[in-house]
Amino acid sequence: MALYDSIIPCFGSRFTVVMMPHARRYRVFPLGTFHYFDWQKTETVGVGIGTCPQIVSSETARIGVRVGEVTRILPFDDGDVFPAEFFSAMEQTITPLQTSIHTTDSDLPVRAAFRFRSLFYPQSFAFSCAPGYVLDVEVTNPTAQPVEAEIFFSLPLANAELRDDAVHSRTAITFPDGVDHTGIDGLTFEQIMAVDGGHASMTDSQPELRASIHLQPGKTQIVRFYHVGYIAQPTLNQQGNLLRFGYTTLWDDAQAVLEWMRSNRDQIERKADLFESTVLQATVPPELKLLLSSAFKGLASNAWWAESGWFSVMEIGAYHATLDVDFQLALFFFQYWPQLVGRMLDQWAAYYRPGSGYMAHDVGQHLEALGNRYGGPHSAMKVEENCNYLILLHHYWRATGDARILADKHRLITELVDFLMAADTTGSGLPNRDADNTNDWGSGLITTSEEQSYHGVRLVAAYAAVAQIAEHFGDPALKERCQQQTDLIVRTLNSAWLGDHYPISLADSASYHHYSMWTTHGLLYALRGGLALPLDMGKLRTDLIASTQRTMREHGCAHSTVDVRGWLTQNLWRDCITAYLGVDLLSNLRRYLGHGEYVSYEDTTILEVANELMVVPGAIAAHTHAGEIHDFPMVDGHPRPACGFGLLYALGGVQFDGIAGRLHFCPASFPLRIALTHLADWSQGVVPWATFTRSIPNQDQGAQPQA
Repeated sequence: MALYDSIIPCFGSRFTVVMMPHARRYRVFPLGTFHYFDWQKTETVGVGIGTCPQIVSSETARIGVRVGEVTRILPFDDGDVFPAEFFSAMEQTITPLQTSIHTTDSDLPVRAAFRFRSLFYPQSFAFSCAPGYVLDVEVTNPTAQPVEAEIFFSLPLANAELRDDAVHSRTAITFPDGVDHTGIDGLTFEQIMAVDGGHASMTDSQPELRASIHLQPGKTQIVRFYHVGYIAQPTLNQQGNLLRFGYTTLWDDAQAVLEWMRSNRDQIERKADLFESTVLQATVPPELKLLLSSAFKGLASNAWWAESGWFSVMEIGAYHATLDVDFQLALFFFQYWPQLVGRMLDQWAAYYRPGSGYMAHDVGQHLEALGNRYGGPHSAMKVEENCNYLILLHHYWRATGDARILADKHRLITELVDFLMAADTTGSGLPNRDADNTNDWGSGLITTSEEQSYHGVRLVAAYAAVAQIAEHFGDPALKERCQQQTDLIVRTLNSAWLGDHYPISLADSASYHHYSMWTTHGLLYALRGGLALPLDMGKLRTDLIASTQRTMREHGCAHSTVDVRGWLTQNLWRDCITAYLGVDLLSNLRRYLGHGEYVSYEDTTILEVANELMVVPGAIAAHTHAGEIHDFPMVDGHPRPACGFGLLYALGGVQFDGIAGRLHFCPASFPLRIALTHLADWSQGVVPWATFTRSIPNQDQGAQPQA
């Protein structure tokens, strides 16, 4: 049975379905999955539903086909009770917005394909945030005889009410201990299931939608089901403002959402197809298309769009707007929806505490956006997050040409720079205070050591960004300070060069023989924007190649030669940097399949903690956690691997600067065809493409006749 776990996300609405065929679960979450407070797991199902805001019902689903006395279903119901009813042959595929299961069975005269489809369209709120999805069941009669078939979709909804072709349900949402929800109580989850051309009934005390079809030989027919989830009450405490989901400003209730989805059916599909084509029609390896498909699901399931313009992406349902996480996933938005990065930049600035000197790691947890949670109220990763903010702010300004984003941030930028410079008390230019960083699941050397080359490269990128911003402000003193500090760091790094790599920590000479894949991390936005850095790029390229070789394990690179863990995201991020430096690492993509944000190499191929996003063909299900072995992975989707979308641009060497009016290409892979999505006119459905081929005869098209 070639099936694997997958997510049906509704972008920004947190209404999420997690499909777990091996665990026989079809989990309906009204507010998504929430983690980082108890890591609770069960031995056979992965993450316990008790860890999340929940509804009592909807752990399973009966979805399938009946022909005469024969019934076959997908494995989302209890296999101990209905083992003989599962389709005998099932094959699964995914795209960014779809999870499809193709089925056959020797006892059925029909073939059926079940396509679960989410909504999304760049720069369109309505066509992205609707809290609902579609299930299309395509049934084909390959026989020589007519067939009467019945297609059905059943969920164990509590308080179900039947209405012709739909089932309505209202259920109270309960909060387990550990979920932050101050001021957010009394939530009701409204659900509607509906079917086109069918009817609703009660079967075995639970509601079922069914549609009967007549198929002539060789004919195909599609039955469409809808599932909508809606919460009318406020769901986010944003510094005392109780905010509803943004979709409540467009639709008054679940019925209105359903009617909109039905009436805009064709337009929804056209827009979804256009968005997906930018991935599926690119000439990149199929492994990358799979990774991007799964990565988008993780991003969409963690997005949170509230009224009053609030937008954040949660770090696996825990922290709102984690700066170091969004620093990486923002590559997706820069290519498809840069305005959302602008919103987040303004929101982070609104949470800044004047005089503190540092940006917070996050702005809240769970249903609260009351201020930083990770690391306590005074935050963590202070140098790290300051660099992240300054680099993101600069890249947004240059990429979009939107100088408004800088208008009220002169003082903020100056205070962040002051803090960064004060973090160095040894005169090296590298921070020896507040040096903890985003590698919080790494070794002590990679996570908290002082005077790291990693910080040095990032600081050079941040200071170069601020120097350009200072020119815009007309602040030559700030520009001069940044340039002086940059010169100091460059001298320090040059003196520390060890022949084929920079040391992880200049403060620990005993570790100089170790290599880190993080050293070059801070280069990517500068490379994307064409921002020149006074670093020795030849040495950095050598460091990157050497560290990749020495940290490579069976399924990707660990953080460093002293580490046993590695992140899928950092492998993808590193691959982007290498592409801009002219090195093509696409051959490593196959290594990554089946692995999540955190990958442990303490054993050979096993995932260690609770972020298994990359569940695609080739995935390894067994993994360890806290010394236990669990049969099935947890899928809640980490948003960070969405940085992989940046690889589409990196392979083309795409550099763009909206202020300078510059667009530059330097492809690392041939032949290559990619969509230039940052130039798309999404309102008109126009997406330009770039195609790169070699000028060497016969290089890419095989043998050609000679004149």
